[in-house]
Amino acid sequence: MTEFGAADAAWAAAHVVVVGAATVGLVRVADVVASAAALLDGLSDAERNRYADLAPRARRDRFLVGRTFVRQVAARLFDVSPSSLSVDAQCPDCGGPHGRPVLVGGPAGVSISIAYSADIVAVAVSADHVVGIDVEIAGSRAEELSALAVGVTASSGADALRTWTRVEAALKADGRGLRVDHSAVEFDRVDDQLIAAVPGDSGIFSRFAITDVDPAGLASPAMVSLAVRFP
Repeated sequence: MTEFGAADAAWAAAHVVVVGAATVGLVRVADVVASAAALLDGLSDAERNRYADLAPRARRDRFLVGRTFVRQVAARLFDVSPSSLSVDAQCPDCGGPHGRPVLVGGPAGVSISIAYSADIVAVAVSADHVVGIDVEIAGSRAEELSALAVGVTASSGADALRTWTRVEAALKADGRGLRVDHSAVEFDRVDDQLIAAVPGDSGIFSRFAITDVDPAGLASPAMVSLAVRFP
């Protein structure tokens, strides 16, 4: 796991790790949001408008840190300036700014994903593989009940939350998110790799390799799962 350097002093507490074909970043909102004014200047007009519309303040802060952090990680990965990158998230159904995030200004074929839980932000970037990431705070009864409510079954609330995190990561990589029945996602192992199978509209399953990421360094009981499209 690699920390940002002194040149990025505001992000000294952020951690980045390479997980197979993806680069994953984890950071606490409280550790970087003090520089909110500078971060806000780096957003696009559409992002600033969405930021202004979000409530409460904690939700705005997570959005701001997430959009800035994914730029920071991608900029280091591709050796470009964060200011040369932007994030578009147009919904394919209604055209609103809450769809799957897409990196603009980077190399063709880049995939990104952003997730939030409490004060933790997780991002994933891959140059050539479709990715999805999810983070949940372990021990959160509300999150565990939410997982059980949508049909994620396991032997305990904590197990259900881990399964929920894996399902969410897979659905983000799939791109349809909540439009897919969470309980329809199936899991299997192929050569010791956990695989999530997501049913498509035509009945054909898309498969995603699932990796649980260690949130070391954040001193948080967070559960983080990464999904990468499987060949």
